[in-house]
Parts: sequence; structure tokens; C-alpha cells
Amino acid sequence: MTFQREALESMRGELTLEEMGQLLDSGIVTHAQLSAHERMQLLDTEEELRELGRVIEARCEASARQGAVLPLYRVAACFKLDAFERDCLLLASASLVDVKYGKLFGLLHNDVTRQYATVALALRLRGVDEHEPRQLLRYWVPGAALRRHRLLELQMSSSESFAESLMGASIKLEEGIAQYLLEPERLDSRLSTIGACLSSQSAAVTSDVSLREAGMEHLAQKLAASLSNCTRSTGAYLLYGGDETALRQLAYRACSCAGVPLLLADMSRLPDDAQEAAALLQLLCREAQLRDAAIGLLYADQFNSREHSGVEWEPILAHQANAVTPILLFGSTRFTLVRSGRWSMPSLIELELPLPTVRERAAVWTELAEAATASVDSSIDWLAIAEHYKLTGSAIREAWQQAETLAYWRAASSSPLGAHAEDDHATLTAEQGDDTTSRRIDTITAEDIREACRRQKPHRLGDIATRILPRHRVDSLVLTMEQARTIRQIISQQKQRHRVLTEWNFHGKLSRGKGTNVLFTGPPGTGKTMAAEAIAGELGLDLYRIDLSQVISKYIGETEKNLRRLFQEAEYSNAVLLFDEADALFGKRSEVKDSHDRHANTEVAYLLQKMEEYDGMSILATNLSHNMDEAFARRMAFRIEFPVPEPEHRYRLWQSMFPVEAPRGADIDLAFLSRQIRLSGGGIKNAVLTAAYLAADEGEPIGMRHLVRAVKQEFDKLGKLSLRDDFGPYYDWIG
Repeated sequence: MTFQREALESMRGELTLEEMGQLLDSGIVTHAQLSAHERMQLLDTEEELRELGRVIEARCEASARQGAVLPLYRVAACFKLDAFERDCLLLASASLVDVKYGKLFGLLHNDVTRQYATVALALRLRGVDEHEPRQLLRYWVPGAALRRHRLLELQMSSSESFAESLMGASIKLEEGIAQYLLEPERLDSRLSTIGACLSSQSAAVTSDVSLREAGMEHLAQKLAASLSNCTRSTGAYLLYGGDETALRQLAYRACSCAGVPLLLADMSRLPDDAQEAAALLQLLCREAQLRDAAIGLLYADQFNSREHSGVEWEPILAHQANAVTPILLFGSTRFTLVRSGRWSMPSLIELELPLPTVRERAAVWTELAEAATASVDSSIDWLAIAEHYKLTGSAIREAWQQAETLAYWRAASSSPLGAHAEDDHATLTAEQGDDTTSRRIDTITAEDIREACRRQKPHRLGDIATRILPRHRVDSLVLTMEQARTIRQIISQQKQRHRVLTEWNFHGKLSRGKGTNVLFTGPPGTGKTMAAEAIAGELGLDLYRIDLSQVISKYIGETEKNLRRLFQEAEYSNAVLLFDEADALFGKRSEVKDSHDRHANTEVAYLLQKMEEYDGMSILATNLSHNMDEAFARRMAFRIEFPVPEPEHRYRLWQSMFPVEAPRGADIDLAFLSRQIRLSGGGIKNAVLTAAYLAADEGEPIGMRHLVRAVKQEFDKLGKLSLRDDFGPYYDWIG
């Protein structure tokens, strides 16, 4: 084809006058317009071009032998592109390399606004008949390599027929491919959303004794051998146990030994939208393929437990099914991938990274405490800390640094600005380059250590349960001798778990029931929650309250899903779980008459199973003990009844409810109230608080008149009549 002079004139401003002159002087002619001599010259030129192509190929092969990576050829090799498909990538990249190619494309299209190559132009330059439909289908349909792997993007017109639109479609490099061709050392910038990072260097395992170097090295070598022989059937791995840092070190070490780069991404940062999540994972898989890297998916267990359809896993499953590069899934516990209808589930090779033993963890804590510059509370029980918080060595060291920071800020906030360090404050010294700075730090306490440990094991238990700050201790409760004895035994048993289960090896004798399960029964307000607080407080553990009436669902399978998620998050927290309103689930299991009965019994059995698997403590609280299935109750390690208190206990409860600072009238008759007024501990607390507000409003000390009126209000809430026999000489005050 020949461009007219008018076409060039229309491009004034896009081309310089010199460029336009050269084009006009040289002319653009068709093959038929060439003379015989010119045709011979053209044949010579074509031969020169072919020779130049052979030279380029030879140089590329030589570069490859020397280990050099040529991005364009790497893309072609990864996705099995032929020479034409590779040239299409080159053609699409021309405008990115130099703007002059955009101008030339405009000339070839006879349209200055079209500065990208088109499908038709690519076919003509290749010498392919653009009207041959099979050629079009081969290279440009969505399933073709260039489009299936999202290497090129076609900008098609919607106003034309499909064939015309396809022929006129502009060819553009996909964003990530363009970035790879121009800057192959950088990852696709869009993957920063999920914290993707590539590590090709050797990552040595820390010498921390708590990581048990021998065990770590053995697992690393085992994994490295498998990675070196990765096939379709052995390309997916599940690494679980320990913590994210330890698992990452294991993966680094194994990949380094196998000579495989590791591309890590944080799945907990994937967006909630299924299509967006799948698109990011598809980009991640392509990036791994380009770099021949193993894919490491951190927090895969947390992502897998989220509500989603399974479409998010499809890029990963497709990647694994095609045996492209290995996939490493990281989790704190074992899990099964959410099934996708399109791809079969891979068979995962499982490797568990065992945690350091309690003694090993305690040894690390002790070592850090002895080496600390700051003062450390000598009463801290490091064995108990190690028992309660299952951390790896690296996590323990991070927790120690966090505890130092907490103590530092406490010292800073409690001292006047600019004041000198007190005698009970230590000084931390940190070297930063040539500068030395000092900071005061308060004594590191057990609570500092516990709070720092909590921050090392992030969990989402607060999304499905309510955290209760334990404010009570056993000595502050009003209990019968039997109740107090049982609660102290529960606390003692929890503290001695390591000795009995591990050192004395009773762990091997128990197939289930390694956790501590407790049943509290009694009417509302009798102290069940306070007793749970006291237990958690004495153990130094968090307490989470779960309202079972909110967990159960009428939809089959939903209750089990809620409970599974609950216990999975609880494993991260090592918290005491208080299941309130247990009557909603733990009624007498009925004879199975229909699917609903079977469903209810399944829910009870499932909760029993999860409680027994849970390594911590579970407390069930029910108001209606007669509804409790005895077969279920027998499987509880402890059972405590909380009845409405007797007069002597009510007297102690009335006494304990008044703060020292509260003004009390001389006419208060606690003996009468405890003898005549039959209220639970919760009712007594409410009555005292109501009386305090009544007295404060009148500007008087809390008197008997205020207490009588408050008790009347409690009776009204309970639907109980206020009789003269109950209130005796104070009856006239209830009005």
C-alpha cells in the first residue's frame, strides 16, 4: 500500500519536518512497483535480515549458556510461545521502548492516533493471510497462549463486527509483562498488595536453640530433596506448626538447598472480593513461573477458613495441576482446601514443624531474663509462661523485645518529663551506628510478658467472642468450701499439665480429652462468670465468653462451621473459653425421629469433639442443669453447682459489695437482708449499686431505705411479689 502526501501533512506536529521529508523522499511503494533490479536488492536485504536473525538467535543461546536471562526469551520459553507469538510481544513493546515506533505505526495505519500495532499489522508483517480464519483463531482467541496467560491485551471496537474488530484491535502488553520486560528484577507492582517478596539468597536457619537446629535441618533437607524432584503429583506442600517466622525459615532453607527461588505472599491480605483475590493469585502464579520460583502462601489456613466460594483457589490449583513450580502452603494447623468445581484438590505433602518443648521454651525465657539489662520480676514462673504460650524461639525473642518496650513506656508515662531515673528503674543501652542512646525502663513484669506473648500470636477470636478482663481472684469470691476446693483443683491441674502429661508421659495414655473441660450449673447471677474470671486470672490467661445461643444455626452445617472457626482461632490465643447459655445446645439428646433431631445430636457430638481436641480450658455454663444430658456431663473433668446462696453466704456477699470509699448509713441491717431477702449474688450486686445511685441523687449516705427500694426493683425485674413477710418492718419503704 502507498500512503498519500496528504496523510503525512496531517501528521505535522507528530513528526519533525526532517522526518517527514525523509519519508516523502524515500516513498512507500508496493512490491509490484519495484523494478527487477530493486527486487534483487530486496531479496538481498531479506537474506541479510535472515542472517541477522540467525546471529541474534546464536547470541541469545550463548547468553543462556552463560546464565544470562533475556526477558523476552524467558517469557516465550515459560509460556511455550512460537516465533510469531514472541514477535508479537516484541511488536507490542516497541512503543514502550521508543516513541518513534508509535509514529511509524501511525504511518502504517494511515491514522496518527493509532500508535500501537494491530492484529492485522502483525499478521501482515509475518506474511500471514489476514483473512485466514484458522490463523486468527490460533493466535487471538481467549484460549490462545498470548491471551490465556494475559501476556497481551486487545483493545477492540464494539461498533464493528467481531472479525473486523479483531483485525483492527490494538495490541498492548499487559501491565505486569511490560514491567517484566523493562525491569525484570522487579516484581509486578500490583503484588505489593499481598506483600509479595522474592528471596533467591540463602536464608540460614537461626542458631536459636529453641528452633532445634537438628530437627529443622532434617526437615529442610527432606523438603529440599522433594522440591528438587517436583512433579505434578508432588508439587503441593503443607507446612504447619510452629509460627510464621519458623515456617518461613524452614522454607528458605529448603529452597536454598534445592536451588529454587521462593516467592512469598501473605494470603491474609487478599481482598474479600473473590474475583479480585483470584486475579491477584493468577498474577502471583505467573510471576513465579517467569522466575521459576516456588510459591509460598503465608497464613493459607486463615484465608481458607474465610467465607468464599472456592474460585479464589483456582489459579493456585491450575498452577499445581500443570506442574509449573512447587507450591508451599503455610498454616499453624492442618487444613483442607475449599473445594472448587473446576479443579481437583491436590494431594498435599504434609510437613509439621514441631514446636520447642515446654522445657526448651522455658530455657530460652530464662536465658533472656538472665542476660537482660533491665530489672526483671524474680517471681515470674517461666515454666508457666512457656506452658501457656506456645511460641518458637524467634517469637520468644520478639516477645521479649516487646515486653521491654512495654516496661519502657510505663516508666516514661509514670515519671515527670526530664526526671532522672529512679533507683527501681534500669537503663537500656542501644547502639545505633556510632551513636549510643540510653533509655529508662521499669521492671519487666509477668503482665508485660503475657501481653507481649499475646501480640506474637494474632487471632480473630474477638470477632466471634467477647473478651472479659479477669478482675477477680479465688480469694475475692464468696464460695462454699466445696466450690473453692474444686476451683483450686482446676487451677492446680492446669498448672501441672506439663509435668503430668509430658514428663510423666500420661499424654501417651490419652487418645482424647487432653484439655480441661469444666461444667458450671446454676441459676443466673450465682457467680459462674466470676468463677471463670478467677480461674483465668489465677492462670494469667485471657477469658473469652461465647454465647452459644448466637453460635447455633437452624441451617444444617452452619453450627459446625461456626464452632470450627471458633476453636481454630482459640488455638492461636490459648484462652479460657466460657460457653454461656449452653442450654441452647446441650439439652437432652432426643431419640432420633427426623433429620432435625439427627442434626441437633450431631452438633452436640461435634462440640464435644472440638472441646476434647482443644489444648486449653473450656468452661460450659448452664442455667438449667436438669436439661443437661448425663452422658454429656460425665465427659466433663469437673462439675461445680452454683445454687442460690444460703443466708450466711448472702451476708458475706452483701458485705463484699460495698467499696471502702462508699458512705454507709448506720441503719443498714445486713443481717436482716441476708436472712429475709433471697437473691443471687448478681441480684445483690445490682441492689447495692441501685441503692448507691438513689443515695447519691438525694445527697445522703447509702441507707436501709435505699437498699429496700433497690431490692423492690430487683424483685420487680424477677417477677417476684414484694410481700410484707419478706420486708418486715421495712415494708412501708418499698413504695
